Amino acid sequence: MRKSLDKLVKLANSKPFKKGFTLTELLVVVLVIGVLAAIALPSYTKSVKKSRVSDALNNLNIVSLKQQDYMLNNETYATTFKDLNVPIAGLTTTEGNTATVGSFDYTLSDACISAVNNRSGENYTLVKNVETQATGCINGENSTICSMFSDLVSTDSVGCEYVAPGGDGGSGITPSPDKDCGSCTKTCWDGSTISGTCNSLTGVCDYSGVSCPPEEQGECKNGDTKTANNCIFTCSGNTWQYSQPAAGYTGYDAATNSCYKNACPENTVQKNTIDGVHYCRTYTKGKWVPEDWTQPC
Repeated sequence: MRKSLDKLVKLANSKPFKKGFTLTELLVVVLVIGVLAAIALPSYTKSVKKSRVSDALNNLNIVSLKQQDYMLNNETYATTFKDLNVPIAGLTTTEGNTATVGSFDYTLSDACISAVNNRSGENYTLVKNVETQATGCINGENSTICSMFSDLVSTDSVGCEYVAPGGDGGSGITPSPDKDCGSCTKTCWDGSTISGTCNSLTGVCDYSGVSCPPEEQGECKNGDTKTANNCIFTCSGNTWQYSQPAAGYTGYDAATNSCYKNACPENTVQKNTIDGVHYCRTYTKGKWVPEDWTQPC
């Protein structure tokens, strides 16, 4: 029995007990993690905010390009997102002039597009002028996002009407100073003129309800000319009509709608006798008819 006890004591003394973390060590680790989190969190939050702004600016640019195309084709700006067919989820089929994508409320207003962010602590408005391509930013309550982007101008410099952000996203309208549109007179392709009305907020003429005469009512536009089949054709009554041979050509063949070049005077007759038979051929419309001696005369 004595020997067994000695062995147990010896075995116990040969393997020291493992020590765990002390409370102080645990507190130090937690403190270090907290300091690192406090340093990293603001940078992460700022990065997320800037990412949201970048996405919104990209959407504004896409909508702006679509508005430019719409103006070129219709001589007025679209009033609904559906008219623009914007390739952005949430805007594609929107019937009205307002739409929400993510945390932004987008609004169409003539040559101006606004994007209002209503997140708590981030409420601000981005404004895009389609005519000048200027982009502005205005901070709302408790927001400093605009200062993160040095290339964004103040909204007063954009020349747009926009929704002012507030604690709830805002609902007030801040108009820009009146802008001069110029004469608001456009000269059409046929020399006639049309008159529009001036939008003093954007400085853009509105030609809604008035338009130039259609340029193409048939094959071509009256007064145009073209060279084809060695002939010069003039557009009259919106159809192409033969005018004269092109330079170096002498006559027009209505059957082929083309012009020809004479090597010798028109209607010159040649005669030839083969085996006692007289043959004739006539030079007409740039060639001998018949081409070989097959027409007796």
